[in-house]
Amino acid sequence: MTAYQLLVTAHIAAGSVALLTFWTAAIARKGSPLHKGVGKAYLIAMLGILALAALLGVGGWAWVARPTWLFRPPVEVSAPVEDAGLRLTMYAAATRLRQHVARTGAAPASLAELEGVSGEGLGYQRDKSGSWVLTGRRGGAALTLRAGDDIDAFLGTSLSNLLQRGGR
Repeated sequence: MTAYQLLVTAHIAAGSVALLTFWTAAIARKGSPLHKGVGKAYLIAMLGILALAALLGVGGWAWVARPTWLFRPPVEVSAPVEDAGLRLTMYAAATRLRQHVARTGAAPASLAELEGVSGEGLGYQRDKSGSWVLTGRRGGAALTLRAGDDIDAFLGTSLSNLLQRGGR
């Protein structure tokens, strides 16, 4: 259960208690011990409703407004880093594709057949000869890798570029 769901549930529970105690106090004889006790419970329930509504309101505002003192600004990713990340993703997928072909003798029908490969941002085509083509798009980078391409040359210095970015 998320914090939002928890707050809404508590708000509804406090509202239910407030409704129950309001009508109980309304029916009870004014000034009786029951009327006084239920009236105090009603006051506490109403204060709970108010406090929870304030928390929900502030939380909603913070989620929509995303103030920088509470949320980090999004990280700007440079074009070389986008390219390097895409090359590394495609290199990993091509490695899995080659392992699959070596094990089964044929390219898979889709990337979903490959364990450990996320198809996000990747396109895959297999032709009748059993060859394959990977395409990738991330940010401004768009790349193509074919079954016969040298994947080490395709990867190039991408890994070192990503590692350098991490050590800024």
